[in-house]
Amino acid sequence: MEQPYWDSVQECREMVEGLVLRTEQWIKRQPEMQGLLELQHRAGERLSRLHPERPGIERRARRARLLYEGRCSRFTRVWEEKEAFAQEAQDKFDDLSTVLIRDEVERRKAHVYWADLVSILKALQSAAQRLEEFWQCRPGQSAAPAAGAGSGSRRKNDSAPATKKRGEYRQQDEDDLAQVRVLVRRMHADGCTHAQMCDRLGHMPRPPMAKWKNLTWPAAFRDPLHRDAVKTKLSKLAHAEISKFPR
Repeated sequence: MEQPYWDSVQECREMVEGLVLRTEQWIKRQPEMQGLLELQHRAGERLSRLHPERPGIERRARRARLLYEGRCSRFTRVWEEKEAFAQEAQDKFDDLSTVLIRDEVERRKAHVYWADLVSILKALQSAAQRLEEFWQCRPGQSAAPAAGAGSGSRRKNDSAPATKKRGEYRQQDEDDLAQVRVLVRRMHADGCTHAQMCDRLGHMPRPPMAKWKNLTWPAAFRDPLHRDAVKTKLSKLAHAEISKFPR
């Protein structure tokens, strides 16, 4: 995948993280909202108990009405702020389709009760975990060689040019392909087609022994000479047992 895609993933991660924090803050304010609702009910009951036929009731009724209206206004203001936030969270949830498959975003939205803050929080936390899985599959995540490796053997001359052995190249290929394997398995579980998989994989590493290794995944899939081979490789990657995740 190209860098703009990973930039979008990072933007979505930051967006969802911010929404999670704001949702948690709103959940903490629920006792406050419940208290305002109780005060509103009390003021309404007090107003309803006033009988208009009693002498001098007008002044008491006016005070009671002002109290009730004031408490209604306070509760309504907080409630509308909460509703506006829920709508904002729902709208921003759609932005996840820039990095996730549209069908997946719609499925996730369908399971959310947007009037319930706890339901919104669970959906956001699940989306954050999903984005983190994609983020960990980005290129360049292979671990660097451990410091001091091989210190038990003879020390190498620092001025000598660094060279990679065949085994090191092979290990690097395996690490790079492990990232592809994990991502393909997730896309397969989401019901992606081979074409969608290749579009998502973009410029990610190709199998080092494949005849189409010098092409990007989408380009190789569009090439009639290599399409069947690409589809076969994707099927193998999708069903391969993962012995270790990319480092």
